[in-house]
Amino acid sequence: MEKRLVKIGNSMGFVIPKSYLKSFGESVIIEKTLTGLLIKPSEPQKLSLSDLLASTDLDAMYKQMKMDADSAATQKYYKSKEVRDLDNSNDVVDEY
Repeated sequence: MEKRLVKIGNSMGFVIPKSYLKSFGESVIIEKTLTGLLIKPSEPQKLSLSDLLASTDLDAMYKQMKMDADSAATQKYYKSKEVRDLDNSNDVVDEY
């Protein structure tokens, strides 16, 4: 998002959109980086599941899972004796 700087007293600033304020809370940390400014909440915010899912690239995640599932190491593991023994096990797991 591009914002225009405006004069605020002897300083310059910009208005943070209301929709972004929920992410920041009442105070922020501003850090100078090599490429500009980084603005982040001063206290970690608890995100809801819907917030986390909205920020997740599900297509990239599924693509990585498919690559991992198709890898030779994964295929070798699932063909191993330990996994076959687990599949044929009649063990009952006690609940806590």
